[in-house]
Formats: sequence, structure tokens, C-alpha cells
Amino acid sequence: MIVLLLLLSIVSISAYDITQCKSTMNVDVFDYVIPLWDPNDPALNRTLRSFEKNGLLDVVRNVYVIVSKEHATEDLQNMFSGLEVIKIEDIDIPFDLSHVHIKMIKHFAAPYIEGISDNYMMGPDDTILNSKFRKEYIFNTEKQLPYFHSFGSDLIGRCMGFRNIAPGHGPNLINKCAMKYIIESYHDVKPAVDPVCVYAGILNRNNMLAEIYGYHDRRFRKVAGIEYFSECHTNGNCKWPGFDDLFVNIQGDGISIEYRFRGREHDVFSTWFERQFPSPSRFEKLPDTCEYEHQCTGCTTCVNNLCMAFDEGENCIPDNHVDIKRDLELYYEFYYLQSVSIEEYRCLPFGISVRFIKGLSIESNMTKDYFNINYMGLVERDCEGWGYITCKNVK
Repeated sequence: MIVLLLLLSIVSISAYDITQCKSTMNVDVFDYVIPLWDPNDPALNRTLRSFEKNGLLDVVRNVYVIVSKEHATEDLQNMFSGLEVIKIEDIDIPFDLSHVHIKMIKHFAAPYIEGISDNYMMGPDDTILNSKFRKEYIFNTEKQLPYFHSFGSDLIGRCMGFRNIAPGHGPNLINKCAMKYIIESYHDVKPAVDPVCVYAGILNRNNMLAEIYGYHDRRFRKVAGIEYFSECHTNGNCKWPGFDDLFVNIQGDGISIEYRFRGREHDVFSTWFERQFPSPSRFEKLPDTCEYEHQCTGCTTCVNNLCMAFDEGENCIPDNHVDIKRDLELYYEFYYLQSVSIEEYRCLPFGISVRFIKGLSIESNMTKDYFNINYMGLVERDCEGWGYITCKNVK
């Protein structure tokens, strides 16, 4: 039985020669794929603005965003229009990948996105484009082969003896045919492989890369006049923005939603992002104008004559979060006989938003007098499980 399975595996691997994929390598048409962790992290918006400013969105066909979190699709649809948002479970991957690390699963899924181009760039949501983009920076038109880059030491899968790539830090151009070959050949290896480093290693071994560059590899200056990539992690002693590379991975305390909030880093980098990329990308939904609150629909509120979305922002804990929680509980108990549980708070420049879940029906002896004495009226608007508190009611 073991021999039979081994023979079947060999047949599967040798179903076609990976060098046959070479004929499909080009940048005439290519897409961009972003594996997204949290749709409410401001990183995605900054990255798309950088792509807009520096010309990448003018040459890519589609931008795909692969999501896995609950509410992610709805959250992105509230903020953006025109992005191809795809849930990981809706991608028809023909293998059992239950053993694959969550950080890597979207790299396995990308070549199986229905309709994706023969070649696609793939990079994280927190890697900005810092200089003007040209196709020649990712593809050698003379050799008709792509360049490839390594981004440090972040190892999230087996590389089978090949160089680590750390694809969670920076973008590379991927050929769909060749990546499918790698996945079909190595999908059942346990512990799971990092398909990107195995892809790069096997392509390089078969002379299918124009060049493969290391982290901060100065040889790339011959191609673009600048280095391809650098990283700035505030939890790794990068405290001030100042970059002259093509792409920069920016994350850490005070910047990313999954890290600690630190006021100094937040202020420094938020100001830099706003100055560098002040203009919206083509995907951002621009707010409607308003004169009165009732003119704003859905999860928006009228701020400086613009209907601003309040179901977004950065995670925070407001000083009066206990009062906000008590107000919501009082309101829903008194009017609806329902319990309420708080999921999260979000900081906005003009107030606080709170995501909550309405629970089961409850019995209540609350009197009208008790409600009127204790209810503070902090939440001014609510919409689809979100409540909004203006700055004047935030302590």
C-alpha cells in the first residue's frame, strides 16, 4: 500500500514539467493579492494609497484581498469599493490543508482564486510602495523572467533546504502555473512547507528567475537605482520614518492593530502617513456631504459636513468604557428586555465606536425613574451592532 501511494505521488508530481510554466511568465497582465488579517487595521488603506500615489494601481488588473475573519467582507465593503474581496473558504483548493499554519494558508490559496491572472504580485497589507513603480523592477524583459526577493528571517514553514523568503514581510511576483506545481507537489508534507520559499528555490534551480536577491541586497540598485525593500518595526527599534527603498514593511507598537498602542510612535507615524499619502486610493469610499445628522444613513454620522463611517477605527479602551457599557445595558434592558455584551471599542478622530452583541431576552424590574436617573445618553447613534459616542462624551 505504501509503495502504491508513493508511485501515485510521483505520478502527481511529474504530471508536467515546471519548466513548461516558463511560457506563461510575463507582466502584460498581472494582479495583486493581499492576504489580510484584520480589515480594521489602517495598514490596508495606507498601502493602497501608496500604490495609488506611486503608480502600481495603474498597471495591475485586479486587487484581490483574501480574508478569513468573521465580518471581514462586510467591514471592507463599508470602507472600499472595487476590491475583489474573497473569503478563504470560498476558494476551491483541491487539497486538505488543515495542517498548514494560518499565516501561510492564503499563499496556498492564491493561485486557485477563480479568474486570477497567470502572474500576480502577492504581499502583506502593511508593506507600502515608497517610490514610483515600473514593471521592469519586478520582471527582466530581456530574459523574460521575474526577479525574486528574500525579506528576512521570519520563518513560517519548511523550505526543504532552500533559502527562506519571509513572504509575510514583502511582495514578489508569482507565476500561477509554477506555484500550483509546487503546491501539488508538496501539499501533503508535514510539517507544512512555506510554498513561497520552495517555489523560489525550485525556480532558481531551473534557471527560471532573472535573479534572486537577499535582504538589503545592493545588487538590485543596478535594476532600479534604489534597494527593493526595507522594514521598519517599532518594536524592533525603528522609531522614525525615513526610507529610500522601493517597498517598506512598516508595523509594530503604535502602528499595527495587533500590537500595543503607544502614543509617541502612533503620533509620529500617523503624521508621516498622512503627509506622504494624503490622497485616497481609487478604492476608498468617499463620505457623503451632510448638513444635518438625519442626512447620514447606515453606520455614519455627520462630522464637519461629511457623513463619516463610525464602524471602523483602531482598537482602544476609552477612560469611560464602564459608563458606555452601563449605558448600553440600561438602554437595551429598559426598552427591549435584552442583555448586551461588548466585543470591542474603536478610536476615531471624532469619537468612539463600540461593537456589541444583543443577547437573549431577560426579565427586568427596572422602573422609568431609575432609568432616567442613571441613563447618561452617551451613545448617540447605533447601527448593526455598532454604537457611536461623540468626542464630547468621551473621557
